Amino acid sequence: MAFLYDLLIEEFGKRELARTEVPNFITDNLKYKIRPYQKESFQRFMLCYNEDFEGKPKHPFHLLYNMATGSGKTLVMAGLILYLYKKGYKILIQ
Repeated sequence: MAFLYDLLIEEFGKRELARTEVPNFITDNLKYKIRPYQKESFQRFMLCYNEDFEGKPKHPFHLLYNMATGSGKTLVMAGLILYLYKKGYKILIQ
């Protein structure tokens, strides 16, 4: 069984990742400037969310962000919540 990360690299490659822009409504509404690896995490999510490919999980699918302590996981999640809200999802935070 292949990991989703491996499927994304194989399917889209670095070139396609570089073409994916992080929308301004994400970067403009976050308190801190995003770092390059955080930008890449947004790009990977958007590619996975928007593109169809063999092996893509059906909606809703679960993602795990395996990032080091202090790397800005909360910032990434805040940006993803903004992105999904803009797509029409209702957000419930407990």
